[in-house]
Amino acid sequence: MSVSTDINIAGTRPSLGKLPQAVLVGAILSMIGNMIILFFGRGLGVEFMLVPPTGTELEPLPFFPIVMIASILPAVGAALLLYILGWFTERPYPAFWTIAVLFLLISFQGPVGAVTDSAQTVIGLNAMHVWSALAIVGALSALGHEDA
Repeated sequence: MSVSTDINIAGTRPSLGKLPQAVLVGAILSMIGNMIILFFGRGLGVEFMLVPPTGTELEPLPFFPIVMIASILPAVGAALLLYILGWFTERPYPAFWTIAVLFLLISFQGPVGAVTDSAQTVIGLNAMHVWSALAIVGALSALGHEDA
């Protein structure tokens, strides 16, 4: 007896009851992955020094609260976008994935345009963006939909 685990969610709708759990999972996965990237990078000698928006001198990137907030807010925003797409489109997930890729590409401009200590910091910050996108979009896609 074989059990098929292939579920096509492209035509399903986001579930308001399941999205909060999916946001929580995505935000936690994003935070954990970003923490690993940050500490692993620092272990390899990447200092993750940058000038904050309100500052004028290089400062080390703090995990709390900056990285934590930068992991949670996109998860909430992505869930809201997905829910809105569920109201206005017949197939919200393909539209959501397309918009998520566009947001990821736009997000690369932040680290590239930031004043940092090295190219390694920019690469590390972009790795954090990629991980967050994968964790958040993956959690919302896997856990936030109505049962097919």
